[in-house]
Amino acid sequence: MSSLAESILETQNNYEQRFNCAVCLCPKLHMVYGHCQHNFCVDCLYDAGGNIRTSMIKCPTCQMDRAFPKTRPDIPDDNLEMMRCLGIQSCENKGCDVELWQWELEDHVRSCPNRVTTPKTPYSRPHIKSESSTSTKKAKKESVASPPTTRQSGNVVLRRLRSFRRSSLL
Repeated sequence: MSSLAESILETQNNYEQRFNCAVCLCPKLHMVYGHCQHNFCVDCLYDAGGNIRTSMIKCPTCQMDRAFPKTRPDIPDDNLEMMRCLGIQSCENKGCDVELWQWELEDHVRSCPNRVTTPKTPYSRPHIKSESSTSTKKAKKESVASPPTTRQSGNVVLRRLRSFRRSSLL
């Protein structure tokens, strides 16, 4: 990989980490900023009742005492819009509450457990082929045949790390 590509990849990773929650390592729309200027998602900071978790009374990053509100605050719409402008998106599948970077959304939608799939009918007509379906099949074959890029491999590792962090928080 060229040094320019490596530099761009490193810059993007640093950018992502700046806006990800430092506890679950995920990008979230609902982030809370503490008095210490560190930010964490509301899912990590607060329990289901909206009260701060006992492990979060001190900021996990700098250990500042009572850096975050005791009860879950309302996140202003401006903050939500700012996070969307940065590239954080929600999965559009009904029942899925995953939030991730816009460039990760396509991979997630393909493997989302809540995605709606259309069942294959047993009465398909293989002898009728349109040009668009043939070109789509060729495009799918080409995309499957290409080896994974470093970025795709990095996303897989990051997803595994996030799932490990989530399971250790529970």
